[in-house]
Amino acid sequence: GWNSLLGNIRKNGCLPDDLREIAICRPAIINRAWFEWNHHAPILTASPGFTKEKFDGVKQVEPKDQGALTNKQWAVLRYSDAMTRHVTVPNLLFQDLQQVGFTDQRLSKLH
Repeated sequence: GWNSLLGNIRKNGCLPDDLREIAICRPAIINRAWFEWNHHAPILTASPGFTKEKFDGVKQVEPKDQGALTNKQWAVLRYSDAMTRHVTVPNLLFQDLQQVGFTDQRLSKLH
């Protein structure tokens, strides 16, 4: 489940801090895993260039749009949500991730 996802992300760190922490914080928000959230939210907010507006978007349980997030951040948020809620990720979302620069190697670090 999502614990395996998060463990892999933490241990195989080739992702920038903001992307890694979005991928960790989203399942925490969705699953109400407040211990995880309380530990990782400060790391996310301390990521270079990560604004309050971006953080507010990550905190939404059902985000309506990309808001202030970059295309990469938005793609990671959507990927993390799909993995958490449905365990599978639609092909269209994989294509979106590739379009914003994720290689197969970097994608493997997200799951």
